[in-house]
Amino acid sequence: KAMGKVAKELGGLRGKLSNQKFLANAPEEVVEEQRERLAAAEAEQAKLEGALSRLAGMYRKYRSLAKLIGEYERELANKPKNHPTLVVLARLEAMRGAKDKSAGYWERALKVKPADASTSLALGELYYRSSRLKDARRIYDQALKSSPSKKNKKAILHKLATLAESEGDIDGAVGYFQRYFKLAPKDIQARLELGD
Repeated sequence: KAMGKVAKELGGLRGKLSNQKFLANAPEEVVEEQRERLAAAEAEQAKLEGALSRLAGMYRKYRSLAKLIGEYERELANKPKNHPTLVVLARLEAMRGAKDKSAGYWERALKVKPADASTSLALGELYYRSSRLKDARRIYDQALKSSPSKKNKKAILHKLATLAESEGDIDGAVGYFQRYFKLAPKDIQARLELGD
């Protein structure tokens, strides 16, 4: 899923940067920003491809999720604060249905990188799906404070509004939706949800 998203972003950026009209008319700082985004997306794609390749190689070698988890746990024993290893273990444990173990790895990953929005979002979502709504709300609140990205803030505020509503905190839900609408004023679907 992440690789598809990065590939789509790469296609758009490459198309934009190969468009002579864009290059001729856009301010230099905008063009430079697009080049930086392209470089970052290319680096992310290489990282994801490497991780997928290692994972596929390990699966071919071990042929079972339990053995694969064991291999990552040994790696983690050598490097206990390795964020990517903690994230992989969290995802593998979730695939196995071990939600508590998964949550434990996500929590550890969040301690290593407290400002990592994707880790916070994944942990919040796990808590939400596990009906640990107070924990989900706590994690989303933390993520909201640390996330500089408008896109992440919108996702977090929407989740917080939904959580507040499900807990019967109507004033909290309205407050989160109001903050959300400052970032996404034209989101009709969210306005309809608030009306419900």
